[in-house]
Amino acid sequence: MNRLFLFCVGGTGSRVLKSLLMLLASGVEINAHEIIPIIIDPDQDNGDVERTIRLLNFYQSVQNSTASDKSHFFKSKIRSLGTLREAGAVGNPFKMNITGLGDSHGKTFRDFIQYNSLEPATKSFMQLFYHEEKNLNSDLTVGFKGNPHMGSIVLNTLTDSADFNQLVSTITAEDRIFIVSSIFGGTGAAGFPLLVKNIRQPDEKFIGKKAVLEQIPLGALSVLPYFGVARNDASAINKDTFIAKTKSALAYYNSSLQDVDAMYYIGDQISKDFDNHEGQAAQKNDAHFVEVAGALAIVDFMSLAKENIKIAPKFKEFGINEIASNADVSFPVLGAKSKQAVAKHLIQLFYSIYHIENRLEYNMKDSNCPHTKGNPSVGSAKLETSLLNSDFYQNNFSYFTQAFKEWLRELQRNNFSPFNFETTELQHLVQNIQQEKKGILFKSDKWGFDEFNDALNEAEKQMGGLTAAQKLLALYSIATEILYKDRMQVALS
Repeated sequence: MNRLFLFCVGGTGSRVLKSLLMLLASGVEINAHEIIPIIIDPDQDNGDVERTIRLLNFYQSVQNSTASDKSHFFKSKIRSLGTLREAGAVGNPFKMNITGLGDSHGKTFRDFIQYNSLEPATKSFMQLFYHEEKNLNSDLTVGFKGNPHMGSIVLNTLTDSADFNQLVSTITAEDRIFIVSSIFGGTGAAGFPLLVKNIRQPDEKFIGKKAVLEQIPLGALSVLPYFGVARNDASAINKDTFIAKTKSALAYYNSSLQDVDAMYYIGDQISKDFDNHEGQAAQKNDAHFVEVAGALAIVDFMSLAKENIKIAPKFKEFGINEIASNADVSFPVLGAKSKQAVAKHLIQLFYSIYHIENRLEYNMKDSNCPHTKGNPSVGSAKLETSLLNSDFYQNNFSYFTQAFKEWLRELQRNNFSPFNFETTELQHLVQNIQQEKKGILFKSDKWGFDEFNDALNEAEKQMGGLTAAQKLLALYSIATEILYKDRMQVALS
């Protein structure tokens, strides 16, 4: 059974992982028995990282409660790095510990390299490469502040960690590795080439897995600049350096990174500046379509046949069909492959959440509602209002669905607008598509909860043998499939 070891380096890595989680929750297929996300970020309080880790935990909880062969929602299995760790290891189960860094709060780069204990000649040599204030005295609490030459020193100790040792001991030839990183910052630009080097040229202590690591399918996504940061003289991060750093890193990748089987590139014109936060809890950037496209690179890599990957390296970029420069991106302008991969599934989850929040409780209180009253003779569970007050719903599923809607609103603020949050008309919830018109004499695209309930009642016929939580998502998975084929498939084909 194949597994995907997914390294997500820095804040961009965590944001791409967040978009991947949303796609997987909606049912986007990925050819992996298990996905093992591994977050690498020295900024222990990074807001983007913490949001993603919370989502990973809630995704796991929902998946554990609802998985069945009758639902495609939350179908993919997420496993934490912590489950691979040796007994006694501590830390966040989804983050890889960085040996030597420990608690980075208040620790400077000078402290990490033990500068004060170096010989005078070595100190002088180090000063050629590292600025006294900008580098040596830089606080590592928030990471490397766009300085990959610092990050390469710190992150090179990853292979000494118990986490990396345990990962190597469990990896097999059936697995795959994918690395997500940005190219214009510090952590990602430093971490990506180091990971490739340590995978393809493993330390002698990993001699037993040398052949596996040298041949395992390895893919990577390099995220080019796609947002800016506001000017802040007090911050070490300056967007004016992004392009120069990108050119420098690309030149290095071209000359020194020859061991990646499939290399993906994604970027965008910088049209928006985020607040300039060097890191910690305040760094919570709005989701961006570039991150959605980046998540699709992971899906694409897992779809490639192993024998084709090994014939020759693959280099891929992402594009959409031509649109006006001032128009938002919506489903119709996506390329055929991207549209097929994401549109149907995101639409199904969006409609499911809409009905659950606006109609399900009403149906539960109707003793004659076929899809909520259940059928004991075939083992179909009754859906009662107590389910909406359960720990599963209140503390896991509801949190994730709220995060899903907020993710869509963030994307909308960054010009990806597939859904309309300003309407209550079901036929208008998906932007820029004409849904199918129905009727004998007077055809109309208008439809409502009655038709939605009919689809749920039809799905009820397949609900035997499920728990109430499993039935909840299975019902909506099948019902929204019916509605999509009937109302939207033609417009999005």
